[in-house]
Amino acid sequence: MKDTWKIGAGASLTARMFRETGVEETFCRLKEMGISTLELPLSLWEEAKAEEILEVKDIYDMEICSMVTAVQEENGTDEPNAGGTCGWARFLTLAELMGCAHFRSVRPKPEVWESRESALSYIRDSESAACDLAKHGVAYSHQTWIFECTRYGMVNGIELLMGNSSFLKLAVQPYWIQYGGLKPQDIIERYQGREEILYLEDYQVEARDPSVPMKRPEPGEPSPNAKLLKTADIGEGNFAIPALLSAAEAAGIRRVLIEKEYLYGGDVWDSLRVSCENLRRMGFSGHF
Repeated sequence: MKDTWKIGAGASLTARMFRETGVEETFCRLKEMGISTLELPLSLWEEAKAEEILEVKDIYDMEICSMVTAVQEENGTDEPNAGGTCGWARFLTLAELMGCAHFRSVRPKPEVWESRESALSYIRDSESAACDLAKHGVAYSHQTWIFECTRYGMVNGIELLMGNSSFLKLAVQPYWIQYGGLKPQDIIERYQGREEILYLEDYQVEARDPSVPMKRPEPGEPSPNAKLLKTADIGEGNFAIPALLSAAEAAGIRRVLIEKEYLYGGDVWDSLRVSCENLRRMGFSGHF
């Protein structure tokens, strides 16, 4: 595989690292693990650590490949681009200082996907934001979650999103796409050219506890089987990781960010270490 893409750490990990370890120690430990690109979480701005990151990122030769943004909260509205480009001013200033040319939106509220009309309203706002940001050389991505797998007649939420936008990018998270019943590799291949980042964690089916009796759920209750599906460190689950990464490379994805949204009481650094070790065993050492 060509060395045209890099493996880094996504915001679900870096948010915990900055909070628990501190900025400089986080950069130091990431570098020791061979990680040289990362995504900055929204919590960074809430904790006002941007200045400290600016001071130390160059010391450790670290790339900030993406920033999570939430201008809708800053402006007190649910519209991502409230106030036009000026609503992004703070993030654009920081992005320029960080050398970052990619924003990833926080996930919208689940209610956005409850109807075709509300989904289209969100898509229009996101596309407007993406258009505004493109004028400043910054790409804007929507990260997939389970609710985009909702069907509206003949199309699902991802098809609705991509069919009604052109500037907006798609940040694919295979775990939630598979959880929602779609095929991640198909999504990656279908929207090549509109994707810049892949958010990767593995998909694990946990062994059922035989001491817990199986029973049919009552109407309206979630299936007990859903509790057996868990996020996993890369290489510890059921995804065909090499096939996903091959599809990502063919689609032109430039950054693959290691994630793990739920640690189940585990340590964030142990999780990242296991994922990195397994990726190297699979033959991807040249992409760190």
